[in-house]
Amino acid sequence: MYKEAFASKLKKAREKTGFTQRDVQKETGISQSLIARYETGVLEPSVETLGILVDFYEVDMNWIYGTKGGPSEYNFQHIRDDYREEKRGRKKNPGNVNRPKIREAVGE
Repeated sequence: MYKEAFASKLKKAREKTGFTQRDVQKETGISQSLIARYETGVLEPSVETLGILVDFYEVDMNWIYGTKGGPSEYNFQHIRDDYREEKRGRKKNPGNVNRPKIREAVGE
């Protein structure tokens, strides 16, 4: 049950924020092919990678595993809007996500 919930919720988080798998790759350093495998349930991420994804999407670890609660629509909208502002050059560091730390954690 939790394995299926994880894959579908990971995909839901990405789609609700308006990101493509390539956008997530650019922002987190996690390859698009790995993201696709996580979203289809073929693979499960390491604890480190899971932490990066949870921080990136600003979701609760319990929600992504399907155990309780969930992010609000506001949360997803906020992330999507901040990302668009950053792409336009209006914001340097969107939301509460520390992008340099994410890149550092994945070895960039």
